[in-house]
Amino acid sequence: MSSLTGISISQQNQNDRKDLVQKTNSYQSNKNEKGTIEATATVTASEDDSQVLHGTKLVLCIFSTCLCIFLIALDQTITAAIISEVSAKFKSFDEITWITSGFFLGTGALCQIWGQASSIWGRKWIMVLGIFIFELGSLICAVSQSMKMFIVGRVFQGMGGANIEILALLICTEVSVEKIRPIIYAIVSLDYMFASVIGPIIGGLLATYISWRWCFYVNLCFGAAILPIFILSFYPKSPKGTFKEKLSKLDILGSFLMIGFVVTLLLAISFGVADFSWSSGAVISCFVLSGLLLIAFLVWNFKYSPVPLIPKSIIVIPEISYAIGSLSFGYSAYIVSVQFLAIYFQIVRGNDAIHTGLSVLPIIISCTLSTLFGSLITQRTGYMKPLSILSGFLLCIGSGLLVILRIEESFSRRVGLLIISGTGCGLVFQPALMSAQLLAPNEENGLLMTNSYVYFGQNIGVTLFSQLAQVIYTETLKSNLAKIAKSGLSSSIDLISLADNTDPLKTFSKTDQLIIKGAFMKSLHNTFYFSIALSAFALLFSCFMSNVKFPVDTDNKESDNNMREKQYIADF
Repeated sequence: MSSLTGISISQQNQNDRKDLVQKTNSYQSNKNEKGTIEATATVTASEDDSQVLHGTKLVLCIFSTCLCIFLIALDQTITAAIISEVSAKFKSFDEITWITSGFFLGTGALCQIWGQASSIWGRKWIMVLGIFIFELGSLICAVSQSMKMFIVGRVFQGMGGANIEILALLICTEVSVEKIRPIIYAIVSLDYMFASVIGPIIGGLLATYISWRWCFYVNLCFGAAILPIFILSFYPKSPKGTFKEKLSKLDILGSFLMIGFVVTLLLAISFGVADFSWSSGAVISCFVLSGLLLIAFLVWNFKYSPVPLIPKSIIVIPEISYAIGSLSFGYSAYIVSVQFLAIYFQIVRGNDAIHTGLSVLPIIISCTLSTLFGSLITQRTGYMKPLSILSGFLLCIGSGLLVILRIEESFSRRVGLLIISGTGCGLVFQPALMSAQLLAPNEENGLLMTNSYVYFGQNIGVTLFSQLAQVIYTETLKSNLAKIAKSGLSSSIDLISLADNTDPLKTFSKTDQLIIKGAFMKSLHNTFYFSIALSAFALLFSCFMSNVKFPVDTDNKESDNNMREKQYIADF
């Protein structure tokens, strides 16, 4: 699942047009004897007739944006089936997590920028730019000749995907009248869930019977249909102002410093795993540079920037950061588990791509269904913190159960061990996002920047922790294989090289394969222990989240409808 599970309508900058969705968040912090914070929130919506579409244009616009959402959701789960196949092709198992974290790096790095840019230059052409960047990334992945080239493509896909995830639902809202929005939100939610579930199946089928490259070529086919439909059906007003005036509203220096910090930090980790020793000058230099860039970003963002990427008004509300911590650690635990479960099924179990895709479905389907369940519970009861704490407990239990996976496991046992982790992850999205939204500062673009902050924290967390999991897996695997080599296992093949290329594993006898696979299982178990630690931090942050309750009782029907509209958006 992606952070799209919880995208919400944001407040927009008004120059010559009214806000389509306005958030008046009056929230009173009155702690009762139990320390519960009671909050009330009202959402009012006004419709801008100049942007509302009707008839064929409305259908085509919604259809094109739903296709975009379908592609993004598909792209995030389709790689579960091909992660080992791509690594084997380029003989780069030491960079296997970059297949996933490269995408999240792109989304996390630019989510704040896309939010600002869409308000300054307008939705249409910023959305078109995002689709183009996503398709460019897909093309690079499809034709890549090395793992480095493939990772660059995944980063470009993430950069464009962040744009689509932020703007797609917002555009659907702006072009429709209030009475049909619940239907549109339901369609979008089903679209996303369907794509998430069938992603591993499609990836497995394409990789097994055609080529894994078609997992990315298919995006180009869809993109060729999406762009003309979207451009011809969506005609919003263009924001006024000269190019220089619009450019001055973007925090370019802040964006450069933030992206530089993240990239140099990840390069340091990647260099330490694949190319250099941890004490080498290259690794140490990257760590030092990342620290300096972080300090420079914090000073610029909070002291000098006229349009900060992360407003101080959001940071001073600690409960928002606690909600982000819960989401970031919880989702990271899930992604780490899915990544290394794919390795388990393909390398240890010996499955092909299609059977790997089918094998990871229990954790993906349970995550999807529990996300929907969590949305319904929040909508009916208004409680968020208890659901988040339950999510943390389930993630800890689910990650712990993965540690008892063995080389030979029955089908029913594998399914049972995977379901709990997926369920725990699905329950983390709704409480964290809604809690942050209800606490968002009541100012211009307050909700937009809060959503972007949540999105940034989640995706950067996934990127960082995926790379740390790769370090744990690779280093312990090399150590385990070295111990087997010293134990006297006769082979003309350097056993440690199996950490980077597993193809020679098939040449060993069945007895020797079991011994070597035992080393792989120990390393996989270490990554699942890491998932337990991440889950524990998610649980800890959940305990510190605000007790704010989403209001479900209203005095009039109109207010109730407006709050239901906000809930439908968050359900997505």
